[in-house]
Amino acid sequence: VVVRTPFGDVVPEADAHFTNEKHLALAIRTADCVPVLIHDPDSGFIAAIHAGWRGVENEIIRKTGARLHTLGTNLKRAHAWIGPHIGLESFEVGEDVALKLEARLDAVRAHTEVATAIHAHPSPGKKRVDLLSIVRAQLGSIGIDRERIIEHALDTVMSPDHESFRRDGERATRQISFIALN
Repeated sequence: VVVRTPFGDVVPEADAHFTNEKHLALAIRTADCVPVLIHDPDSGFIAAIHAGWRGVENEIIRKTGARLHTLGTNLKRAHAWIGPHIGLESFEVGEDVALKLEARLDAVRAHTEVATAIHAHPSPGKKRVDLLSIVRAQLGSIGIDRERIIEHALDTVMSPDHESFRRDGERATRQISFIALN
């Protein structure tokens, strides 16, 4: 993927990018991480966000929303699309990661009705985490209400039609999600 920027054509390495340039597609590659695409019809900005657990922990959605706000977007009218990603039943982590992600849910608690993102796991020292609930709440925190979010909540680990690093390891390729203005 090559992107035209004010600095020339580049292959970006980032968890989020945005533009208001027409006829330019923004793409992200995922295997289990959450792809999030945003469109603000008022400002004409689009964004593509790669929200893996580390990105969710580092608030990539909130940081992208803040940057878009400085560029004049009003995300209260924006729409978001959440693509296939690792689901609750497949996303098992250690207690340390679960607590980090629960802290991110706590940071946006006003934008969710979910009591917790952490769920029991049969193995000691492990937890299951509902990454989708945290992503929804983070989108709410930047102004995108639940009714303007379209979800394709397919669990990539469980779906034979989707790529999954957790399931296939190094053999996994990637899904590509993209958004463009015409």
